[in-house]
Amino acid sequence: MGVRAVNCPRCNDSMATQAIAGIHIDRCHGCGGIWLDAMEAEALYTVGEDDSSKIDTAPPKSAQDATPDLQCPRCRMLMMTLMVESTPPIYFENCGTCYGVFLDAGEFKAMRSEPLEKWLRATIPGVFRLRFPPTD
Repeated sequence: MGVRAVNCPRCNDSMATQAIAGIHIDRCHGCGGIWLDAMEAEALYTVGEDDSSKIDTAPPKSAQDATPDLQCPRCRMLMMTLMVESTPPIYFENCGTCYGVFLDAGEFKAMRSEPLEKWLRATIPGVFRLRFPPTD
């Protein structure tokens, strides 16, 4: 049984599934946001530059980060807004139940320019704080 189609948690428009380097992502037709199921975001860090440029194709829309209380498109639970420390900071939504991630348009490009360690610290801070020494 396949994973059901989802609507965008940001604008509720339909999302289309696209395979990039064997990883299935869901892209919103309306706002250009990206839904990644558990571990897909981490897997995308390993794709080459050619495939990476196909992931986040919409122009950034940072004003959308202000929308509170987004529901997970898979399990309908409220997602948490997390931050990757960068300049400027990158905010994204994470489901604490199914571990999916929602990125607004432009956020994957911004995150890709940061070390994977920062992404992991933001998504699972309690676990990865024990495994990685501070980077500052």
